[in-house]
Amino acid sequence: MKNIFIFLLCLHSFFLFSQTMEVGVGINRNTYSCSEYPSFSFSSELRPQLFIGFYDIKVDWLRIGMEFNFSYYDFDIEANYDGQVGKYTTIAQIDKSLASLALFPINFSLLQKIKFNLGFEMSYLLHEKYTGTQSGYIVYDSGLEFFTDNLEEKLSSFNSKSYFGLKAKIAYDIYINEKVNISPQYSYYLGLSDEFMHFPEYVKSRKHFFGVGIQRKF
Repeated sequence: MKNIFIFLLCLHSFFLFSQTMEVGVGINRNTYSCSEYPSFSFSSELRPQLFIGFYDIKVDWLRIGMEFNFSYYDFDIEANYDGQVGKYTTIAQIDKSLASLALFPINFSLLQKIKFNLGFEMSYLLHEKYTGTQSGYIVYDSGLEFFTDNLEEKLSSFNSKSYFGLKAKIAYDIYINEKVNISPQYSYYLGLSDEFMHFPEYVKSRKHFFGVGIQRKF
């Protein structure tokens, strides 16, 4: 209850200082990359995402944009590591929900309709569910020790608790009247932090979002 109250208080504060508010919905697709483990593979599907945006917030001489996003992802991963100390294989099915805050200090437009926003996004893990196994062997002086572990039983958490990355957004405003417009949009997130706490821990996220928002100017 306390966290909800703080969130609503923050929304009210941003509303007072912003000149434009937006509410929207869309679909996202999360993709992944991992240069440290070339054998890493994944599969993911389109999933829903909600957002609330505040724009033209005056901070001294700057006009910044801000977005709150609530997103859900589910995907499968498989990763292999084969080295001198042993071999590991992780196969997992993962569900997780995130709350994100995006800040856009760079904002500009073309023809007063095409809007560009550049900035960064910070996310926090709200919920996770994971199933799968980790198997392989470890090399000791006395020989090899083989293992197969259930991820749910072995780990108390698999995903990282927080995330950080760069974000770019483009939107096209369709004006209904002087104060209200519909805004089809696309955004891309380039993750800079690790997605997982355990092997394959060096995976980075690449998020694609297509959506539509309704904006109201004040």
